[in-house]
Amino acid sequence: MDWEEYNNWFKQHYQREIKDFVSFIIHELKIDYTARILDIGSGPGWFSLELASRMPETEIISLEQNAELVTIANQNKIDTKITNINFVKHAPDELHTLSNRSLDCVTSFKVLKQWSFPQPVFNEIARVLKKDGKYAVIDYRNDLKMLAKASIWFTSRAMPPDFSSYWKKEISKSFSLEEIVKILLQTKLKDWKIRTTLFDYFIYKV
Repeated sequence: MDWEEYNNWFKQHYQREIKDFVSFIIHELKIDYTARILDIGSGPGWFSLELASRMPETEIISLEQNAELVTIANQNKIDTKITNINFVKHAPDELHTLSNRSLDCVTSFKVLKQWSFPQPVFNEIARVLKKDGKYAVIDYRNDLKMLAKASIWFTSRAMPPDFSSYWKKEISKSFSLEEIVKILLQTKLKDWKIRTTLFDYFIYKV
């Protein structure tokens, strides 16, 4: 699977989840319509673009460490004619380049598992957020119940082998709920909550 195939797969496979997560951010977090938002790990950009399109007065900075994916995300931005977003090549462990208390909200969609050292990243999120800033991070959980495992097995059978293999690896690399709680307890993030679904957990502050 090359990056362009990944771009198309991501858009198709995550479309429903992206819309649901953006709705969660808008309605549960009640972000101000002029907020300055940081998204960590944009990939091909579809989550950030959905958020930007539904909150057109916001300013969104979307970070991605893979240069090819930044190029694809910028092309998707051009194709969708969405302008209130800036895709930047930037690793999640380099947030020290951002100013203290400069952001209203931080988001991240399905990439926490890729952070080499999650605790420092969470600490940096705490630093860059304004005093009343909010955050929402979603990722897979690897402590799946039988129903979730069965659903993954049935769904993956309808996917091309490369996509199915990638998706299963993404889930297996993720943290369990117990692991992510232990990590969060060692960070400077305050007032965090966790909401779980069949496949995911949401870490957020309202």
